[in-house]
Amino acid sequence: MADLASTASYLKSLSDSLKAETDKLNGDTTENKTAYYKVDTGRTLYW
Repeated sequence: MADLASTASYLKSLSDSLKAETDKLNGDTTENKTAYYKVDTGRTLYW
């Protein structure tokens, strides 16, 4: 189970890193994205 947890954690960190790099390339920041990332108030949508 620890292997699965560490794999999930690793994949999440990769996803976060990729999102950060993509945002940098697009000149986007969390500030100017918040409005439509949270259109659905029940959950935060990233992709």
